[in-house]
Amino acid sequence: MNKLESLTLTALLLAPLAAPAAEVPKPGERVAVLLREQAWPTLQVPVNGYLASVKQHLPVEFEVIHREWTNPESVRKEIKRLHADKGITGVVLVGAMPMHRFFMHEHANPNPLYYEDFDLKFVDRNRDGFDDAYQGTAKLKLWVANIRSSENNDDDDVEGLKRFFVKARNFHEGKLTFAPRGLIITDWKAPDWETLPEWKMGTELYGRRGMDVLDEKTHTPKNAKKAFDTKDYSFCMIGVHSDHTGHALRGGDWNAPEIAAMKNGAALVIAHCCFAANWPLSEKENTGPCTAQSWVFGKGSSLAILAQVRSGCIGTVEGRTDLCRRVSEGEHLGKAYLALKQSAEDDDAGGEKSPGDLVSGVLLLGDPFLRIPRAP
Repeated sequence: MNKLESLTLTALLLAPLAAPAAEVPKPGERVAVLLREQAWPTLQVPVNGYLASVKQHLPVEFEVIHREWTNPESVRKEIKRLHADKGITGVVLVGAMPMHRFFMHEHANPNPLYYEDFDLKFVDRNRDGFDDAYQGTAKLKLWVANIRSSENNDDDDVEGLKRFFVKARNFHEGKLTFAPRGLIITDWKAPDWETLPEWKMGTELYGRRGMDVLDEKTHTPKNAKKAFDTKDYSFCMIGVHSDHTGHALRGGDWNAPEIAAMKNGAALVIAHCCFAANWPLSEKENTGPCTAQSWVFGKGSSLAILAQVRSGCIGTVEGRTDLCRRVSEGEHLGKAYLALKQSAEDDDAGGEKSPGDLVSGVLLLGDPFLRIPRAP
């Protein structure tokens, strides 16, 4: 795994952050892990090893189910059954699991809300084959994470998933650590970016000298690459014009393949970036893994990303502030992500977007059991 450079006494950066120490087991939540039957023989050992490493630190019981899933409806039916019969509070979809498509903002996007609220009725108003509205108000029942490294609908990419599970397991076992610092990449000018929830969380956790910023004048591809060539980060917030192929930085694009090739990364990435997680669009245009997938499933050390499947925002300011607080206080990412989306159930982003955009348009890729503790 990546070697962290030595921390100096003048940097106000303390010991590298790893997964929190083992805790006394408590009555735990139940989480379903769903994957396709054809992937199970190859992934059984890495998946079980990863789940065992999570249980060292969190009181979680897992229901692992592998079968031939025919369509999103079959997955939704099973999630609803597991919620009723087993009391599951979270779902991890591994590999090329069927994903409901919801047309919003120009494209038919992967739609986690279909599973997060399995009682909503989705409708196809123009009868083009893709749902484009739902009836009722979203009341999310659980969180859903996607551990999906391939953009292709029928490709589990078991080799890519095996690499990810080794990386995630190493983190939970303390073999992969991240320096206690954060990075903001934004096209905002100072001092506006100091209002960002991620900046406030970072300075609270690591001090101002523990935060790097690439802003309106400095957010170039060269500077972004240099940041990750020389450092790793506990978290990175990136907020620039983007799409499924990369981030539009000052002076040029930072493309998904370049992100995937980075040697370092950020444990948690919050991508305030349009269409970054729209892997069906990547599949349609044959451009390779989408931008969000490249962060987590490339060669670098990044473990999880919250990202958009459409244009707009990652959540309300209040919701993102709460997410940052929860993660910094040791709550695992899946729970914090659910709280973020629950806070937006009735919110229409200040009238800028249609109601439901925030719950339909954001998903979680990677390790939902990630926690970012305060520096010791």
